[in-house]
Amino acid sequence: MRLLLFLILSFFTQLLASESLMTALTQGKFSGEIDANYASGSTEEGNYDTRHSTIYLEYTLPEIKGIDFKVATESQHEGENHTQKINKIVYGEAIYANRTDTFDYTLSANYYSTLYTPDADTQTVTSRAVGLKAQIDVEHIQAYAAISQVSDSAFATSSHPSLQGTDTLLPTASLLLSKNDTPNTRAAALDVRYLFNKTISLGSRYSVAEDEKSMTTYNGIYSSIMLHDVLKGLQMTLAYDQVEEGPFEKQWSVQFKSKF
Repeated sequence: MRLLLFLILSFFTQLLASESLMTALTQGKFSGEIDANYASGSTEEGNYDTRHSTIYLEYTLPEIKGIDFKVATESQHEGENHTQKINKIVYGEAIYANRTDTFDYTLSANYYSTLYTPDADTQTVTSRAVGLKAQIDVEHIQAYAAISQVSDSAFATSSHPSLQGTDTLLPTASLLLSKNDTPNTRAAALDVRYLFNKTISLGSRYSVAEDEKSMTTYNGIYSSIMLHDVLKGLQMTLAYDQVEEGPFEKQWSVQFKSKF
């Protein structure tokens, strides 16, 4: 794993030294979002007040020789009765896409670092994670394999805010249940999806997550259906996920998404 991280860092160091990347740094796309709210109330135990603010910043560089770069950061502050919790996360991703005469392929690497301060009297705790993913597209079939590693830490990275509502930042997540972001966890995933046409697809995903104490495997299926007859751009996704090895658990979900 250390050798893999060294190779990734060396790769990005060479890119940063290139003139094309330095030019792209001045031509990227910046976006941001600020959300803040305040609430006050009372209970039998007394009055209380809560404060919550989130600042999200994202910078996407233009494509360089088939490689896309994106960096993002999010800071979340929560306060209640004169105490304050601070969550911060920094995220980076690089994607390389290319094609041959018979198939398309995509290679990606992502990294994030999280910092959590539960209160003013507690030291900030840091956790880091890295993920690698390789995807291939052949006619109606899409498949990918992914691995990830989370550093040792005193808390799970899932206790931090996610970027723009994303449930997980690692490519090894199972469909609904995986705990691949807990401290000192290694995970892997294999996903295969078949596209019947432009509106219907069916897929299956197998994931495994291992920490110092146990190993858990997940198996799930999912389907995506475009409902243009109901509303243009409306998409319905059905998913079912269950634990194959480990404490038994299962879950299913239905999600509707529309672009306009």
